[in-house]
Amino acid sequence: MATFYDPTTAEIAFALARKIYEYHRKEYFSETVRHELIHAWQYHEFGEADHGATFARWTDALDTTQHCKRFTSPN
Repeated sequence: MATFYDPTTAEIAFALARKIYEYHRKEYFSETVRHELIHAWQYHEFGEADHGATFARWTDALDTTQHCKRFTSPN
């Protein structure tokens, strides 16, 4: 699962991997979606995203983690 931002159009998109839903419990999938929503908010507000201070301040409120576990190698 990943979040993508196009600065020329300000479009924010999510890529959802079916494997994460199939191989992990529903709660983990939901947690990962919340994690990616923080990145979308960062792109919207700042034009960039990371796992730093602006990210960390939302993890408790959204019941997610600052860093998600990898379930496969990135492409």
